[in-house]
Amino acid sequence: MSAKYHNPVLPGFYPDPSICRAGDDFCLVARSFEYFPGVPIIHSRDLVHYRQIGHCLHRARRCQRPADFDWFDYRSRENEEMK
Repeated sequence: MSAKYHNPVLPGFYPDPSICRAGDDFCLVARSFEYFPGVPIIHSRDLVHYRQIGHCLHRARRCQRPADFDWFDYRSRENEEMK
């Protein structure tokens, strides 16, 4: 007998999901854009029933950039170092 489930199996807003398997467990993470805490971690054993178990980004002080941070300048310097 096959099990029935309804789509979406993970309702809500979870864009660009990434999933990995470790034994019988599956963990899914998704982008959270500017929402904090960020990057929710969601656990499943059967890819039908899910439970959120935490966040990758949960300490605000580790997610802050200096007020004068220039993303373009940072990337330019990073590219120069790779040459």
